[in-house]
Amino acid sequence: MNNRLEELDGLRGIASLMVFLSMKFYYLPLFIMGLLLSKHWNKLKAINQTTKISSIVLLVSILLIGNRFTLNITNNAQVESFITGLGTMLFIPYAITFNPLSLFLKSPLVSFMGKISYSFYLYHLPFLLISTSALYPIFHDFLIPMIISLIISMFISYISYLIIEKKSMAIFKKIEHKFQLYMKY
Repeated sequence: MNNRLEELDGLRGIASLMVFLSMKFYYLPLFIMGLLLSKHWNKLKAINQTTKISSIVLLVSILLIGNRFTLNITNNAQVESFITGLGTMLFIPYAITFNPLSLFLKSPLVSFMGKISYSFYLYHLPFLLISTSALYPIFHDFLIPMIISLIISMFISYISYLIIEKKSMAIFKKIEHKFQLYMKY
């Protein structure tokens, strides 16, 4: 019993520290959450495998992820990001252990989006700005330039994945293999 109270008190301390750090270092608490998720992965996975609890975890995680719209706790963007991070921390093990959601995450479309995500992150904003600037005067609507930008960004991201990222990963694997051979001797 006393051990449980000490553990709970420790969690309160961690939560207080993370809220404080979110005021000073915006992304650090989110990074710490990722570390905690990695460290306590098996515990969270075990919780999510219990049917009654997993439904509650899903509901709580959705509420926390959408806290800006569902809970309206604060107007502080850093605290809202922290709360969203907590919800995401609860949702990730659920998504991986819940079979229908896990199957969706392993689908070819989601896998494709995961492969091009970095390139898409780099290219989407410039293409959005260019297409909006060029096409808004013609269509007098933002939807068509946004759709065109999405299509162009996905296409260029895929090309970039094939030409740059895939080749870079192959080169890195060769370097890694040579490094591992070197470290054996």
